[in-house]
Amino acid sequence: MEKAKKEEAPWRQFEQKVVYLDRFYISRFQFTPTQITAILNDKPVSEILGALEEPDIMKTFPEKLEYSGGTVATVNNKQAESVCKELGVRLPSSLEWEKAARGADGRLYPWGDEWDPEAGLFYRGRYQSYQEIKGKNRVDAYPPGISPYGVYGMVGYLPQFVDNFPWPGARGTHPAETTAEMAWIDHMIPFAHKSGEYVSLRPVLDQWPHQQWQGADLQKTNS
Repeated sequence: MEKAKKEEAPWRQFEQKVVYLDRFYISRFQFTPTQITAILNDKPVSEILGALEEPDIMKTFPEKLEYSGGTVATVNNKQAESVCKELGVRLPSSLEWEKAARGADGRLYPWGDEWDPEAGLFYRGRYQSYQEIKGKNRVDAYPPGISPYGVYGMVGYLPQFVDNFPWPGARGTHPAETTAEMAWIDHMIPFAHKSGEYVSLRPVLDQWPHQQWQGADLQKTNS
């Protein structure tokens, strides 16, 4: 008996464009308010708690909530530009952002083709109070939603800056702008968001530094 063919997702029927990109390094997490405030207040980068790439502060030092326990920071164009300049980083291009989210197999969401309402903070109406949402908007709150490259929160949370200053765009949808019924399509990767005040920051590097920034010396700050 002939084996039944697996039904293909309807969105797969559309032709997808193949693009080749140079190697780049993107932050696994969006910046938190504590990090943004510290940088904008001219605090030395070496003293800012939390590594841009490693989320282990929450596991090793549970009382250090500034990074892994932190929420996603909302920044405007001017603040984002200042932070990037201070750290020597840049915004991802739209295509870099999309590759970091989708991987190389053309999936519709970071986790695959099937919608998973548990893979991110997709619509605010799901939670009726601050107490309900508390802890659900941490930068590392949704492991099921990570991308093929291990990047957290590419959809859900806040839209993210892409392209160039002084008029960057954004990718993603704000949770306040959708509903439970429409979240599955509003958070589909190919869609773009008009940049505004409620956008988050996830920078990239073209070359990996010889000495990775690990933030403050946690052994000293914990003693």
